[in-house]
Amino acid sequence: MSATKLELTPNTAVRRAATFGASETHSCDHLWSLKFAITAALQSPCQSKRGVVIWDGDGIISAGFNHLPSPFACDGSSSCRNICSRAAVHAEEHALLRANRHRLAGASMLHVKVIDGKPVPSGDPSCLRCASMVLESGIAHFWLLHEGGWHEYTAAGFYEKSGGLNERFVLSNLRL
Repeated sequence: MSATKLELTPNTAVRRAATFGASETHSCDHLWSLKFAITAALQSPCQSKRGVVIWDGDGIISAGFNHLPSPFACDGSSSCRNICSRAAVHAEEHALLRANRHRLAGASMLHVKVIDGKPVPSGDPSCLRCASMVLESGIAHFWLLHEGGWHEYTAAGFYEKSGGLNERFVLSNLRL
């Protein structure tokens, strides 16, 4: 699939999010949001530096980075890295905790993993904890860098790819 440019406007977000679970690969045309996410990731004391930016048609809503909750601090050791995924505040959580919740409905979130100050592929969605928060917050779509380029997920698609239930499963197993 060839990469396409994506104009980031509120109408684009609504059109792209309309299809449940739809995802597409695009070039990261919105470099301004990527710069904010990289800046956030570089503030992380963790070995695996992650950053997130949330925006809507009016601009940046929030940014966040991964870190241990206060008063604990990452010491950069391998033992710290081993517990990081379970104990750290993830970048998505940090950004959502700092956000104006009244602006989240229909907003976009971009996640970036940074090595030596440059974005690198993050892999497939895998954190159900973050995906649940993204879905519950009302964010419309989620951007993640894969080997083939930037990938856009609807919030529901991101949740499902992270290991959450899909809409068909929920409806078919609903007991009244």
